[in-house]
Amino acid sequence: MFGLKQPRQTPSIRTALLRAKMSQSYADLTLEDIIDNEQSRASFRKFLVQTLNEDPLLFIETVENYERMKSHHNRFDCAKDIMRLFIEPRSKNELNISQSTRDNTLNQFKTSCSATYCPKTLFESCCAGVMLELKEDVWPRFQLAQRTMSSTPTSPSTPTQAFKTGSTTDATSDLDSDSNSYDEITSTSISSIDPSSPHFSDDEIKLIKEWSISEKKIGNITWHKVLSKPEFQSFVTKKPVSVMKDSRKGLLCKVVGIIDAPVDICLQAATAKKYKLNDEMLKVCENLAYIPGSVEHPYAVSIVRERYSIPLISDREFVISCTLVTENVQPQNFKRYILCRKSIPWNDCIDGPDQTVQKTKKQKTNTCIKAEMVGCYIYEQYNHENTKTRYTEFGWVDMKGSIPLWLWNMTLKNRGTGLHAAMKKSVAEHLKATNGKGGEVENLNQTQTLKDHFRA
Repeated sequence: MFGLKQPRQTPSIRTALLRAKMSQSYADLTLEDIIDNEQSRASFRKFLVQTLNEDPLLFIETVENYERMKSHHNRFDCAKDIMRLFIEPRSKNELNISQSTRDNTLNQFKTSCSATYCPKTLFESCCAGVMLELKEDVWPRFQLAQRTMSSTPTSPSTPTQAFKTGSTTDATSDLDSDSNSYDEITSTSISSIDPSSPHFSDDEIKLIKEWSISEKKIGNITWHKVLSKPEFQSFVTKKPVSVMKDSRKGLLCKVVGIIDAPVDICLQAATAKKYKLNDEMLKVCENLAYIPGSVEHPYAVSIVRERYSIPLISDREFVISCTLVTENVQPQNFKRYILCRKSIPWNDCIDGPDQTVQKTKKQKTNTCIKAEMVGCYIYEQYNHENTKTRYTEFGWVDMKGSIPLWLWNMTLKNRGTGLHAAMKKSVAEHLKATNGKGGEVENLNQTQTLKDHFRA
């Protein structure tokens, strides 16, 4: 103006101006504004953590540190870590970027980079893809969340009556009651399931059962009720956790419901292969091997393969070791079945030193992505007449591949509706097929494990 040059804005001036804009509205800011400012970046990070999608920001910050390095040698070492953590397929913090961008970056690093030459621009295309995803998907939701927070008045919470999902001392808890008052379990160890072995230890079975029937916390992780219906309720943990050793973090989910049928009937229907295939996405369900109990490994296990065809993405396959145990719930002496499940590396299992493995099938060529899971199904007698069953499904899943964990975790909120409907349908079909009498049908040897545990 008037031919005078505008004064150059120093970093401190730019920060002050940005803070002034932030005090007015996030709607006036760009994603770049938010990331460039320490205060606003902290708010954005908190939102990403809450939606289980912190990996893109972690990647951007790591690349910023990489680009500040002056030494090719240091950049090369840092680039190796970035590849291992963010770029390589099935990496711990795998980014949701295009396959061509991933392949080109990996190839450029492999063929062109060394300790004497590693360009600052190595991750430019990856950063562009990550920023595009943040702008198109995350940024609008972040702005909406900020507007909602600023416009929603706060109100005092009201205490609610206790809701019990199951107990080792009382199996007749009222499903219809509502609660935020629970007991804590004593176990604080989360990442304790060994995925390298098909066998279950006493500690693993105890932990999986405790995680399933815990009413408030798993260690220091709190359950959060996300859906409440007259016949079932759904829960997820408020924070992501790592369940298997060296696994990625994800939310745990749990569904608790009541079925109008005896407990043995529910167990038979839930484990039957033909009823599991009612799931339209489940394309393969087969038994791969069976390992009876032994002195060294008392719990018999059945190893099954489940392959799911999910719209718009590659198929997912789980190779799962299963074992069934039972106990009596006091003081009513009600029957409880506990079916523990964990994914395992199939080749390690079948080629291991244990000669008691009974091979039933060879694994087919793997043309899909191997996913990981830990889960438990509990079926327990609900009343003295044994006309009702309380079931609990507990699970943790890492779908691997390019599916961001935050996206998968968001689907867990609706898990209960489909599960309960499928459970009711399977029980009804089983009762009809057996004239109301029940009876075991082909179930991939899962219930057989209960008979073949080693008993000294």
